[in-house]
Amino acid sequence: MPIELICLDADDTLWHNEKHFGATFAAFEQIVAPFDEAGVARETLDAIQIRNLKLYGYGAKSFTLSMIEAALEVGGERMPGDAVARILAAGRELLAHPVELLPGIEDALDALADRARLVLVTKGDLLHQETKLAASGLGDRFSGIEIVSDKDEATFRRVFDRHAVTPGIRCGPTSCPRSRPAPSRPTSRTRRRGRTKWRRNRPTTPVSASSAGWARSSTGSTASDRFG
Repeated sequence: MPIELICLDADDTLWHNEKHFGATFAAFEQIVAPFDEAGVARETLDAIQIRNLKLYGYGAKSFTLSMIEAALEVGGERMPGDAVARILAAGRELLAHPVELLPGIEDALDALADRARLVLVTKGDLLHQETKLAASGLGDRFSGIEIVSDKDEATFRRVFDRHAVTPGIRCGPTSCPRSRPAPSRPTSRTRRRGRTKWRRNRPTTPVSASSAGWARSSTGSTASDRFG
């Protein structure tokens, strides 16, 4: 049976995103370094982001608020008054960065559109994601836009219902549902093909068939859970 629907992520699938969070995190580290004798700024920010997910959700604004909280927790009364202003400036820069499409993405979307309807399924701040999508010029290539608070099984069931498809057991070219507990945070760096790449934590739990990014009208063999 033919594929009916292909769900695509946005950040680091259509355009660059990770490197901007990496630059913002570096700015945060520089701000708190004089007050982080114990070297706990990274771990503190990690814990605060995870704790704040239920309150702030994902995205640049959530990341900025968590950076402010982490800086105050690390530095305490020693943290200078302008530290918050500097973190807010870094957050504004993160929100305002230009959208840079990944190489070949337009051709890739054209090829995928020949196979099935394309739906964008992305999580993060609603206004920021809408702004980036508009700046990308790619919005017209999708038959649906879904900006969601999380990517869990219930989310993909709603997406499939809304677009009148029955999920098979395919996974598609989108980040795994619930793929990153703290998606804004670069957790480590690896060398890949001669360049530094930020890498975020990923779960060990496999993607379930019902939450896969590709949908078919009948079942078939499994495929990769990530495209590109």
